[in-house]
Amino acid sequence: MISRKKDDFFERFAIRAATIDELLSDAFEASPGQKADADAAARRLSAWCRSCASGDWTLFSRRLARDGLTFDQVLPRLSTVRRNPDVPLPWWVSDAQWIEGALRSRVNDGIIELLHAAGEPQPFEHLLAPVVESAQKLLWSRLPEGAARNLTETGVASLDYSLAQRLSDLFAPALHKCFVSSMAEDAEGPGSAAPAADRTHASSTRYNQFVAEMRDNGLRRLFETKPVLLRLIASVTRQWIETTREFITRLQADLPRIREQLLGMPAESPVTHVAGGLGDLHNFGRSVQLVHFADGSRILYKPKDLRLDSLWAGVVERLNASAPPIDLRAARVLAGEGYGWSEFIDYFECSDPRGFESFFRRAGAWLCLYHIFVGTDMHEENMLAASDHPVPIDLEMILQGAGTGDGIAETHAFELAGRRIADSVLMTGLLPSYARSPENMVFGHGGLLNHQNQTTGPYWENINTDSMKRLQNKKIEIGFNNIPSFDGEQARLGDFIDALVAGYEAYAVFLSQYKATIGGRVLFDAFAGLPTRTVLRPTRFYFLLLERLKDHRNMTDGAEWSAHLDFVARLMDWDKPADPLWPLLKAERAALAELNVPHFVSPTDGDEIADASGILTRTGAQPGLDRARARFAKFDSEEVAWQCEVVRLSTSTVLRSDGNRGRPAGPVPSPALTEIG
Repeated sequence: MISRKKDDFFERFAIRAATIDELLSDAFEASPGQKADADAAARRLSAWCRSCASGDWTLFSRRLARDGLTFDQVLPRLSTVRRNPDVPLPWWVSDAQWIEGALRSRVNDGIIELLHAAGEPQPFEHLLAPVVESAQKLLWSRLPEGAARNLTETGVASLDYSLAQRLSDLFAPALHKCFVSSMAEDAEGPGSAAPAADRTHASSTRYNQFVAEMRDNGLRRLFETKPVLLRLIASVTRQWIETTREFITRLQADLPRIREQLLGMPAESPVTHVAGGLGDLHNFGRSVQLVHFADGSRILYKPKDLRLDSLWAGVVERLNASAPPIDLRAARVLAGEGYGWSEFIDYFECSDPRGFESFFRRAGAWLCLYHIFVGTDMHEENMLAASDHPVPIDLEMILQGAGTGDGIAETHAFELAGRRIADSVLMTGLLPSYARSPENMVFGHGGLLNHQNQTTGPYWENINTDSMKRLQNKKIEIGFNNIPSFDGEQARLGDFIDALVAGYEAYAVFLSQYKATIGGRVLFDAFAGLPTRTVLRPTRFYFLLLERLKDHRNMTDGAEWSAHLDFVARLMDWDKPADPLWPLLKAERAALAELNVPHFVSPTDGDEIADASGILTRTGAQPGLDRARARFAKFDSEEVAWQCEVVRLSTSTVLRSDGNRGRPAGPVPSPALTEIG
């Protein structure tokens, strides 16, 4: 009887946690329904219309038509459906079955000790630890022989901890709501007064009872009301298993070359810690990780194509060997097939204050080189100050393509102005720019700005005790290591604008002479055919949308939850009959459904945009390699003078050490960002 109930639960779960895209696929078929089902279909359709078309049913009809759909086709699939028996169950259903079983298991004290060896306790870890333990067993059962020798026990613990942390971030808010409700029911019941000793912050008596109750029947009840939560737990766990297996396998294969070519480490030194979460999750849970070795060495693992980075380091090396006025430093990389390892660049102070001027002269040279290579996104997180050397630490957005415009005469002047800006040094991301947050706070961006931005976020008090609380709006200071310092004092861009401009001018003259000597094509030819990242939406847009998707209050119905995924349709081009980027909308929804930031790449010499699964479209954009060659070809003294003037104008509002500052207005955020925030 228990087995039958469990089977019934997962049959319902496979339907109730399905997304709209899945319900419209061959995996499901419509079946006759009752009035309640028609009401559910209307509710789901209304949620979808609100999300993608702001409740505009005429626009929503156009949105459906772009996918070849009509209301008559969609409504039955949003009503009563059954699974197509010829289509296998999705992987997340199979994973949810063993995960739900693990959640009901008693915790092993050994796994808790292992997690605490790697980091601070996580909320409700006593429920989640059995999932971590089961996932760890699945991971190691399919790893190559000898892989374990490359990691110490604490190294393994750090990998496990990353899963525990992600699961807790996702699961703990829903569990805490159940915990608070349970405590309230106890307080209202007869004879419920707890002994005084049990009402202290240190007491965990009621917490332990709650964990036991959830293992018994509480979790099943929770997942009945929030099926999407169980689906996302399964997704996060599967992502960790696959990406961690991939990391350990690659580490084993590449360690000899890493030690020889990047670390100069003659003796074997095992991995003692792996720090994840260094950046957004892409392509089914992949992200940058910082790997610590026993001898103190560190290296970055990057699960993306690093051939651009490798070639870039080679270009910088050749330029440094050609008697430039300013020497530059690039991170050394070891590129594999679709991934690679990068030198870890550490932040450290200048040896004396004169290093500040050297830093900004080098920053001017980088600005020139990035401008020539049509680079963007060199903001504060992608530039690091290693003494008097600014070092770029992410090269994925050089050789960026550009659109061709719509050809409408009335917008021609606007297009020309926009193109002039797009062809200026402003687009590199190194210079200051300003924006306004949803809280109406002006904040700065730029690889050369001093940043001590402040944000807010939820936090926990008295974790895993009877008085555990989840609080909001804790102020978090965000510091960056992009500006040099001496004796604890940071340099300010406003004091070194002349050095920045001088560095740009000197390196521009050098590159012009270099071009005359070797020809412009030599600088770029090796980059042909390589993938470079294309960003379709602001990362903040994706971040805010992901926060909505992770809110357990939205997880009662898979179709309604997935309607939020189509919010991106609002940003498509509705002024034309078709949008060349429309095919990528499905890829965006698929990535967001896995709580990942969508990731797209384009070849440096083509106009295609694709995601990792192969969804592809052509845009007619000018390839980045063509833009770089054209930009370098017309790089003369007049162009250099204009770009220098842009530098001076763009830095006119930054803070100087004497306290003088302009008042940047900051653009108003887009309506989509405002509403989603």
